[in-house]
Amino acid sequence: MSSGRRGLALCTVALVLAAALLWVASGLVWYRVTAQVPLRGPVPVTFTGSQAWPPVLGLAPLALAGVAALLALAGPVRRVLGLLVAALGIWVVVASVRAVIGPHPGVLDPGYPAPPQGVTLDALRDQPLASTGAPWAAAAAGSAMVAAGVWVCLRERDLPRFGARFTVGHDRPRQPDQDRAWWDALDGGSDPTVADDHPNDAGTDPRPPA
Repeated sequence: MSSGRRGLALCTVALVLAAALLWVASGLVWYRVTAQVPLRGPVPVTFTGSQAWPPVLGLAPLALAGVAALLALAGPVRRVLGLLVAALGIWVVVASVRAVIGPHPGVLDPGYPAPPQGVTLDALRDQPLASTGAPWAAAAAGSAMVAAGVWVCLRERDLPRFGARFTVGHDRPRQPDQDRAWWDALDGGSDPTVADDHPNDAGTDPRPPA
């Protein structure tokens, strides 16, 4: 296997792995908090990745779509694809690391997850969010996307171009149309079959001069 094919295979594996990690991270618990519900007392509340950061679930199919685009595109367009994949990966890493180390959103902040049924925002007021290690799975996915995107940008010229075999070579010389050539010969008053099979019968004497 050539280095270009090996690099393309590694980029494909990285994007598939990123999609799987993003999908898994979307269902894991990112935040835990204790709500003070009247008449019920302390109620533990958890927020999954899709609740804490909704884009994490939508980015999983995008990573898979990047695999198909990586195999179908070539040239500058594939470099642009690499830039987009790397940019999305950086976004994922930043959001995931922020979910771990903070600052965490407050109840009144727009990014605060919606509480479950039976728990109001007032019950969560002044209750700090405690993060888990689940966002690191999304951070790993983002890192894989960054690595694949940067590799495509830097080594695109070495990567194989599968779409080239399906393109039409416009630089190839066109083959003459035999039927059209015969009709043109008939319109000119000549017999194309005689000209092809007996080139010396068109009025020339094949015998050498005396």
